[in-house]
Amino acid sequence: MLQVYYRIVVSAWKTFGFGAIFWRWALFMPMFIAFTHFTLFLDRIFFPQFRKIQVKNPIFIIGHPRSGNTFLHQLLTQTDEFVAFQTWHILFPSLAARVLVKPIVEYLIKKNKSSLIPDQVGHGVSLDKVEEEELLFFHKLDTQFVWARSPLGFDDQEYPEFRFHDLQLPSRRRNSINFFKGCLQRQIYYTGKQQVILQTLQSVHRIKTILKAFPDAKFIYLVRSPYETIPSHLSVLWFLLDLQRRG
Repeated sequence: MLQVYYRIVVSAWKTFGFGAIFWRWALFMPMFIAFTHFTLFLDRIFFPQFRKIQVKNPIFIIGHPRSGNTFLHQLLTQTDEFVAFQTWHILFPSLAARVLVKPIVEYLIKKNKSSLIPDQVGHGVSLDKVEEEELLFFHKLDTQFVWARSPLGFDDQEYPEFRFHDLQLPSRRRNSINFFKGCLQRQIYYTGKQQVILQTLQSVHRIKTILKAFPDAKFIYLVRSPYETIPSHLSVLWFLLDLQRRG
């Protein structure tokens, strides 16, 4: 994780110089990571019951981006019968952190200031909307979203570790999936629901790791013509990188 973070900071400096984007990653990101890990530790003290929860029969929606994964995920979770994560839950996976930030989130929602990524990008993101759980791996800098949502997207180097997770070192794989499992346990405890439906489309090459942690997992793989998915995906990536460039 530290190696990936170092690459991000270097890419931010090479691409944007010592501007706001560089300092966002050099200063704010470490503070946010430290806050997340500290509050996750507090969960063990104030909410120890979550550790006893079993994650049973999780369902993973995977596949190529822009293949209808988000539509299916939102369709299945809109009944509020299943365990799902709103965006602010993903940003703050700790139960202790949510106690602290919930009043702020509710205020932003009330003031119609909950949008993080505009809809015109092709995949709008708001604090109070269900979002794809693949983003939980961002806390470990272990997802393709790191490439799309950091200065690494402007780098000309290849980063195969963001795609082929099952080929990573065993320690790296265990660290990421154990963190992810802890997030699911907390969310089951938080929502009071049992059946987990997760949109982790970019974890296609993490299936072996997932099955080792969740041997009873099921997978839904959506298929759409590459003539449609590829240009759509590239369009979204371009908008995300341009949004980042403009700060």
